[in-house]
Amino acid sequence: IVPERFAGRFVGLQQNLVTCASSLVQDAALAAFTSAGQRASSAIVATIARRQAQTVAQLRGDGWRVAGSQGGLFVWARWPGVDDCLAFATACAREHGVVVVPGVGFGEGGRGWLRISCGALDEPLAQGCARLSTAARSCA
Repeated sequence: IVPERFAGRFVGLQQNLVTCASSLVQDAALAAFTSAGQRASSAIVATIARRQAQTVAQLRGDGWRVAGSQGGLFVWARWPGVDDCLAFATACAREHGVVVVPGVGFGEGGRGWLRISCGALDEPLAQGCARLSTAARSCA
C-alpha cells in the first residue's frame, strides 16, 4: 500500500526484487551443495543449536518459562506474571537495550510470550539474556 503516484515505481521494484533470484543468490545456492558448502551448513546448524541450548539454560536458570524450537533459530520465553508482552518488549528495548519480539504478533497462542533470536554471537546473546532477566525482575 503506497500513494497512487508511487504505485508504478513500486511494482517495478517489487518485480525485480522478488520474482527471480539474483545471480549472486544462484551462485550461493550452487556452492551450498558442494562438500564445502555442506560442511559449512553443518557447522552453522551446530552453532545455532549450541547457542539455543545455552540461551534456554540461562533463561530457565533466571526463572523464565522457556520453550525452544527443535532445530530453529528462536526460543520462546515467558516471565511469570507478565501478560502484556507488547508493553514488556517495548520496555525491554527502551529501558534495557534488548530487543525481543512480542509473541502476541503470532496470534493468541503467543500472548504473554516473547520470541528471542539465538542468532547473535555467544557473548552478546548472553548479555542480552541477562538484560532481559534484569528487565523482568524490575517489572515483577
